[in-house]
Amino acid sequence: FVNYTGGGMSSPSGLGIDSVGNVWVASYFNVASLFSPLGKPILPLGITGFGLSASYGLAVDAQGDAWIPNEPSPGIPGNSVSVLNSSGQSVAGSGGFTGGGLDFPIAVAIDTDGSAWVVDYGDSHLTHLSSSGVALSGATGYTSALFAFPVAAAIDASHNVWVVNQSAATVTKVSPDGSQFTNYTCCNGPSSLAIDGLGNVWVANYYGDSISEISSSGTVISNGSYVGGGLDHPQGVAIDGAGTVWIANFRSGSITELAGAGAATPGAALSGAGGLGADAVLLEAYAIAVDASGNLWISNFGSNTLTEFVGAAVP
Repeated sequence: FVNYTGGGMSSPSGLGIDSVGNVWVASYFNVASLFSPLGKPILPLGITGFGLSASYGLAVDAQGDAWIPNEPSPGIPGNSVSVLNSSGQSVAGSGGFTGGGLDFPIAVAIDTDGSAWVVDYGDSHLTHLSSSGVALSGATGYTSALFAFPVAAAIDASHNVWVVNQSAATVTKVSPDGSQFTNYTCCNGPSSLAIDGLGNVWVANYYGDSISEISSSGTVISNGSYVGGGLDHPQGVAIDGAGTVWIANFRSGSITELAGAGAATPGAALSGAGGLGADAVLLEAYAIAVDASGNLWISNFGSNTLTEFVGAAVP
């Protein structure tokens, strides 16, 4: 492993990899950072302004731009989505995109058409923005009584949006036009999710110290039954090129590796009881991502560091 600092990181949270291997990192304290594939800060002081405020999420689009949702914070109105390019410039105006009824936006996912789905924690709804920031979901977003303080989203190959509800034991699937909502009871305080190459949805259960799996057809394969491997308040989840599931544990300072859907025993722990990377000094590991070389990248919310586990995963 290698630990990287700099780039202005201040309680780093969401992260994403662009097409050339650069690593984008959002920080809770109003900074966005960009690192080269070798961990060098491309912008030494990071990016500030452009609406950045109390950020937890980040997603990278096909142009390599980072979309970062902003909650309000002292002196900054928030309720916006910043879109930044690798030169440190905003492509969403001085304050980011603000349409669509954004209300304490906490996460964002990019569809293959370039549009962005934003999870609004404040009023439990979804905002759908075009690549140019036009509110495709109307002035108030898509709303359903099935949402219960949603915190993360992922998009499947059919453009359905899967949303985890932190204040419920559920995941909600939303149709591409925002007209249909389907709930799946599966989880225990879910914090994040990822979709594998077969369309299976993997959910990290922060309060359950477990992982759930839902098939592409909506069958709950694991109702939090995948445990072990060092799972301890799992916060982030990512899938590598072999379908293996990697989890960042917020409390234990470790990562967990689980067998993927194509394995003989899906969900089996491939890491020991203490997880992996205990000597990497992870502190409040938040997000995890796999790059095109199979390196794992983890943001450490509690230590302002970015950790790379070199070649640990499958490209």
